[in-house]
Amino acid sequence: MLPKKLLGQNFLVDGNIASKIVEALEINKGDIVVEVGAGRGILTEKILDFPCKLFAVELDRKLYSFLHSKLGDRKKLKLVRGDFLRFDLRLAAREGKLKLVGNLPYRITGPVMRKIVGDREVIEAAVFMVQKEVADRLSASSGKKAYGLLSIFVQVHAKLEKLLQVAPKGFRPQPKVSSTVVRITIRPIPLVKPEEEEFFFWLVKTAFSQRRKMLVNSISSSLDISKPELEEILADVGLDKRTRPEEVTIERFLKLASALNPGKGGKE
Repeated sequence: MLPKKLLGQNFLVDGNIASKIVEALEINKGDIVVEVGAGRGILTEKILDFPCKLFAVELDRKLYSFLHSKLGDRKKLKLVRGDFLRFDLRLAAREGKLKLVGNLPYRITGPVMRKIVGDREVIEAAVFMVQKEVADRLSASSGKKAYGLLSIFVQVHAKLEKLLQVAPKGFRPQPKVSSTVVRITIRPIPLVKPEEEEFFFWLVKTAFSQRRKMLVNSISSSLDISKPELEEILADVGLDKRTRPEEVTIERFLKLASALNPGKGGKE
C-alpha cells in the first residue's frame, strides 16, 4: 500500500517508537482515545492492548478498508472514515474526557491545534508526532527564532513537553526531516481569562504580523493611542520601547493586553 504525497503520508514503521508514543499517553481503564489518522494501524494495535475505547479516524479510503479487514472485529474499536478536522470530539466525549494520539502530517498540524484548543473542555491530553520544526514552534519561548503566534496560542491553553526525537529511518517512505513526539496537556484554567481572550490574541497576532519591527511600531498603527502613550504603557508592564514581539514573554503579553484592553479602561 503506497503512501499518498497529497495527504502527507509517511508511515511510522518503528514498533519501539510506537510503543513509546502509546506509553506516553498514559492510558487508564475506561479512557476514551481518539487516534488522528490511523494509517496502517501500528499505533492502533498497541492502543487496543489497553482497557480503553478507541476511535480511529482515517481519511484515506484504502487505508480505512485495510484497517477494517485487519481490526474491524475488535469490540473496543470504532473505525471512522473521514477527516479528523470534521470529527465531533464533543460527541465522542459523552462518557468522559478524551486522549488524542497520532502522527500528524505537517500540513494539518496548525488546524489540529486549533481544533484541540477549540474543544479543550472535552480533552485531557494529546501525544502527537510532528515535524521537529513544528515541535520547536509549539514549545518555543520568547527570544527564540521559532517563537510566535502558534507558540503562544498553544501554551496559553496547554502545557507542552518534547518527549523524544525520531529519525527519518523510522518511517516509510523516509521523510527529509526528523520528527519529535510531544505531549500536550490541557490547562484546567487557561492563562488568559475568557473575556480577555479575543483582545489578547488580536494583540499578539497584530504584533507578530510585523515581527521584525519594534513592538511599539508594530501595534501602534492599529491602536487609537499615541506612540508616547503606548511607550508609557509598555514601560508600566516592564517592556522597553525598543522591544521586538519575539522578545516578549507570554506573561508580558498578558499584562500588556490587560493594560490596553478597551473593556478594562485601557485602549479606547
